[in-house]
Amino acid sequence: MTWSFESAREPAAFPAGRAEQPPDDPALEHALGPEGALCGIPRARITMYRHLFFPQHPAACPACVKAAAEVPAMPSVQERLHDRVLEAQGGPLRNELLAVLRTGAKIRLWVNGDPMDTLRHVAALERVPEGIREVRRLGVAAVPHDGGEFVVLLPEGGTPFITRAQSS
Repeated sequence: MTWSFESAREPAAFPAGRAEQPPDDPALEHALGPEGALCGIPRARITMYRHLFFPQHPAACPACVKAAAEVPAMPSVQERLHDRVLEAQGGPLRNELLAVLRTGAKIRLWVNGDPMDTLRHVAALERVPEGIREVRRLGVAAVPHDGGEFVVLLPEGGTPFITRAQSS
């Protein structure tokens, strides 16, 4: 089977939690959505855990398992980056990166945060394009390919910028 965005889709992921009050079974683990458990328990009655809900776990709430299975699959990291790169200025580098992402290229890094904190680990700051330092939040993605690496700057609310770093 060849790689495609459709074949690389991933099941939706949910934080896990347990209900604090009866009548719920305190041993059951629930999948959490924005309003509370997918089975209908309100958020105020749920303690969220720092791990994901695993539908195959013996303690998984059967109603949450069923509800989670009905949520559409999520785009892969390659598809999400591809969709952001489509917003970048057209050109050969953009087209090459889009083609690489369509084949399932590995994404070595994708971080988001304060521009200077994010960039200091992956780029020479003197090579940062004009205007990036003023951005509130910035994502940086790195995609290794053919002896180098695509580096994509993803300013929140702005146009992505693509460059190519050489391997050292």
